[in-house]
Amino acid sequence: MFTPANWTVGNCACLHQAVLISDTPDVIRLLADPLRAQIVDLLAQGPACTCHLVADTGAKQPNVSGHLRQLRDAGLVVAEPRGRFTYYRLLPDALEAAAAHLADLAAQARANAEARREC
Repeated sequence: MFTPANWTVGNCACLHQAVLISDTPDVIRLLADPLRAQIVDLLAQGPACTCHLVADTGAKQPNVSGHLRQLRDAGLVVAEPRGRFTYYRLLPDALEAAAAHLADLAAQARANAEARREC
């Protein structure tokens, strides 16, 4: 389970509320949106500002900003102010927590594939 952690960005120490494992279904639901999934894929290639994400996705700026806010609120990305721009960086630990939860579910399903409950 994750706990809040301090993230240092340049000279800025940012308090980040990481994803709790109980929030994994919400993370999966967030990633099910095609535009958010595309944004996450782009951020996996490195930090980007909103203007880069707008250009790369072809989506409108308010739409991209709204999706970034949801990803930030879920603890999947962190905002890093740099001058006039804000760059967003993907947090791999949050994705790994969701992936680990899914892997645990898969292992449990595999282990119990032949188990039958009596009616």
